Amino acid sequence: MKLFVSDYDDTFYVNEEGIKKNIEMVKKWKEKGNLFAFATGRDYADFKKAKEKYSLIYDYVILNHGTTILDSNDQILYNEIINEECIHSLKEKLEEDSFEIYTASSLECKKDLNYPDITKITVTYIFPEDAARMDEELRDAYYEYLHIYLVSPCRIEMIPRGVNKRTGVDYLVKKCNIDENNVYCIGDGHSDVPMVRKYHGGCMVNSIPSLSDYAENRYESVADYLEEILDKS
Repeated sequence: MKLFVSDYDDTFYVNEEGIKKNIEMVKKWKEKGNLFAFATGRDYADFKKAKEKYSLIYDYVILNHGTTILDSNDQILYNEIINEECIHSLKEKLEEDSFEIYTASSLECKKDLNYPDITKITVTYIFPEDAARMDEELRDAYYEYLHIYLVSPCRIEMIPRGVNKRTGVDYLVKKCNIDENNVYCIGDGHSDVPMVRKYHGGCMVNSIPSLSDYAENRYESVADYLEEILDKS
C-alpha cells in the first residue's frame, strides 16, 4: 500500500480542467488499494467548500499547514493549538498594524483572537512591505513558538512550532503502518518543503525555488505524478 499526499491550492487545483483530470487519476490510484490525502493551509470551512464543490475523494486531510488532521468523515484525529500566552503577547502587536485578523480552530474559522483553542492565525496587510516587515519581526520574536508563513504578498499565517505538513504525513504513515519508501508528496509553496524534503517529493512546475531544490522531479499536474508512480508499480 502506498500513500500519496498533495497540497491543494496551485497544486491539486490549478484550473477547472486540471482538477477533473486529477480526480479521475485519484480514483485509479485508490482502486489499486492505495491511500490519498490532502495537506493544505486551508482551514476546515475553506477546504469543505472545495470538497463539496468538486466531490473530492480522499482518505485523510491535513489542515492549517499541519495543525489538524481529519479522516474523510471529518473525524478529528489530531489537533495542535497555539499557546495562550503566545496569543496574548501577539495580540497588541498584530492589532495595531494589520488590516484584518482572523483565526481557526479544529473545525471553526474566521474567529477573533479571543476564541479558544486557536490552531492558526491569519493576518492581512494592505501593503506588501508591511507584511514583509512584520513577517521578519515575528520570525525573530516568536521563533521558539510559531511557524510563520508569508503565504501571499499581503498575508501571513502562523501555526504552533513543532507541527507542519511533514509531521502530519508522519502521523498518517505511523497510523496506517506504511513503509516510508511508499510515501509520495507534491506541492508548490513554502509549507510544502518539509514533506517534500523527507519523502519521495515532487513539485509543480510553478513552485518556489526552495521547494524545487528538494523535489525529485517537477510536474505539470498531480495526475502526471500519480500516473508515473502507477506505471512503475
